[in-house]
Amino acid sequence: MVITCHFLQRLSQRGLSMRQTDLAMEFGRVNQDKFILDRKGAQSVIEKLDRLRKELVKIKDKGGVTVVYERGSLVTAYNCNRRRYENRKSVFQSY
Repeated sequence: MVITCHFLQRLSQRGLSMRQTDLAMEFGRVNQDKFILDRKGAQSVIEKLDRLRKELVKIKDKGGVTVVYERGSLVTAYNCNRRRYENRKSVFQSY
């Protein structure tokens, strides 16, 4: 997308950053030729990120999660742990 001088001037005048406009384009709703991320939309994104963060913390606390797939099918899933990784690492290093 082309960024015009007018656009950059308006960002400066209105105290907006490029990152904020990127977020509006990524998470905002489209209305004709505009991307709109209002307070309600921003709050909704924040709530989704909070839920995502909670799940990521759970995954981190488990030591990670591995999902195995083959030919488009989910085969199995398990918690990662240091012991399993170290055992596999030592097997591969022996070759």
